[in-house]
Amino acid sequence: MLKTIQIRNFKCFEDTGPTDLKPVTLLFGKNGSGKTSFLDALYLLTQTLESRDASSPIVAGKFGHYSDYVYGHDVHREIEMSFRFSLEEPVSEELGHGEKRKHRAKLTIQEDEVNFSLALRYNRKAGRIQVARMRIGDAGRCFVDVKYDATRKVSSVHSDLLRAKGLDRARRLLKHQHLYHFLPPADLYYRMTSRGKATIYMGEWLWHLQLAAQIIHDDLSNIVYLGPLRDYPQRTYVRGGGEPVGFDYMGSEALPLLYLRSKNRGDKLSQDVAGWLQQAKLCRDLKFAVEGRTHFRPKITGLYEEQDDLPDTGFGISQALPVVVALLSVDKYSIVCLEQPELHLHPFAATRLADLFSKAAKRGVTSIVETHSEHLLIRTQRLVGEGKVAPDQVAIYFFEKGREGARLRAMSIRHDGALENAPDGFFSEDFKELVEMQKSVAIGNQRG
Repeated sequence: MLKTIQIRNFKCFEDTGPTDLKPVTLLFGKNGSGKTSFLDALYLLTQTLESRDASSPIVAGKFGHYSDYVYGHDVHREIEMSFRFSLEEPVSEELGHGEKRKHRAKLTIQEDEVNFSLALRYNRKAGRIQVARMRIGDAGRCFVDVKYDATRKVSSVHSDLLRAKGLDRARRLLKHQHLYHFLPPADLYYRMTSRGKATIYMGEWLWHLQLAAQIIHDDLSNIVYLGPLRDYPQRTYVRGGGEPVGFDYMGSEALPLLYLRSKNRGDKLSQDVAGWLQQAKLCRDLKFAVEGRTHFRPKITGLYEEQDDLPDTGFGISQALPVVVALLSVDKYSIVCLEQPELHLHPFAATRLADLFSKAAKRGVTSIVETHSEHLLIRTQRLVGEGKVAPDQVAIYFFEKGREGARLRAMSIRHDGALENAPDGFFSEDFKELVEMQKSVAIGNQRG
């Protein structure tokens, strides 16, 4: 699972510095301070891995041209991203080589940690984005550190697992056009060994590299990203033949997924989703009515037992549903990135999002939340103070933007729920407004 990220020269960030991610990671700051840009770095890579056009290192999509998302719009700069992945289960395998598998080597990932760094450049002459550098390793070793020149040829390669002769062979194997987007292909080891092009010595290196690359690919592919405006509620939905794969930016797969899962005897997803909606005092229940052979209709039971179609209820329910379904349905070790999940929710329901993030964390799911909700923060502090969430399970960052770009400041919650390292003026608007209101009341009393 992704544990640390560092971003350089991306959008409003010249350098974020190493930023730790915890099971509940909350991002605060004023509008335009860089919160969404931080999440965008992950979204850029995940949408690239979803693309079938593996020849392109990056599929920018909504981000536009390289000049639109490089820091300072300076196309001479390289965008760099570094990641640290923690393995939840130790990896240790024996590699056999040759027909009789006489040669064996034990393959391990030191300290159950994989590190990955990627640098991208824009080649103005060719008019395309290129991988400038890629580094993969574990806690103590570099499996590969390869640099590419402007013609996409390998300019240098280093590995702690190879000697000089092996590095020459690695140079030929790691051609730019052999990459799967920005990673070595998943079948690199089998491709080379099946053709007899790799000795046991090279095979060990290839297996380490492929294993680490697969971990990086899988962890980045297990990121779900929901934008600030979720899918508009429909009166009826098409009954699909199979369970939707993943969630799109607007969470449009949430209700079809929930409907299909509700048909599985013993599946508790629908029950858990309805339970949170009730806990948040948004409604009493959510059921589905079949419409002919092809459609279904979500039915909401309100707090006073009234029944309505989803579009006829409060808009906040439809906006909250994709968030709730994603957090309660994604696989263990997934990451769910959320932009303003509290949007269209009243303060009480917003506080219950903190309980939802806590529940997801216990399932091994990480929530990275861009938010403006003071209610969500206070509820999180209370959960920590009551011992329901451990302080080391929560990371809080405050984003600020100045002339030299955006920067972020880490805060923390003590065991008693108190907030530490908060910047001056953090969520002080309520206090200021109360003071001004009291002044107005006092002036009014004097006049009266």
